[in-house]
Amino acid sequence: MKNYRVNNQGFTVVELLVTLMVSSIILCAVATLAFAISSANSGSDDISQKQMRIRFAQIQLKELIQNCKMICNATAADIAIWRSDDDNDNEIDTGELVYIDAATTVGSLKIMEFENSVGSSLGLSQIRSGAIKGWLITNMLKRQSVIFDDCQNVSFGFDVAPPRSSIATVKFEYSGPDGIKKYEISSKMICDSSYLLTSANELVVLDDD
Repeated sequence: MKNYRVNNQGFTVVELLVTLMVSSIILCAVATLAFAISSANSGSDDISQKQMRIRFAQIQLKELIQNCKMICNATAADIAIWRSDDDNDNEIDTGELVYIDAATTVGSLKIMEFENSVGSSLGLSQIRSGAIKGWLITNMLKRQSVIFDDCQNVSFGFDVAPPRSSIATVKFEYSGPDGIKKYEISSKMICDSSYLLTSANELVVLDDD
């Protein structure tokens, strides 16, 4: 019968060091891979969220312009829109006026709505002068909804100048992980509002009879 000798000396220091080095390399590789996957998922989620917000902005702006009564005025920083004539009096009440605004907060595109009150009708010339907006924000602001933030170079375009516009376009850019992208949202009004205007671009005064 052969005699087998059992080695009870265990691992040498060199063997332990080699084992630790190999284990460290494996752990580092696993950690690096996990971080890379996490970063990729985070970047993908960020892009998806921005794309979803852009789609929401497209829907919101298109519906507002399509269904509005009139595009009253526009500057480089905002569009004043007569949303609807809720009381059918052919007058623009404060609660019927909406601004698409890119000026109040830098890098933010928002919609501003205002409170309505008795005797709060506005003349088209007041709106077109631009002076009424500051007063409305100070005294009558009801709600401001951010459509899209972190945007830049916002601009507005029209087929013809307000208040006779029937098509409005909103352009903006935003910086994402893959660079700056340009977006354009264009919409056409369902109804022609030119019949509501005089030759001087004032609202026609309707006869109660």
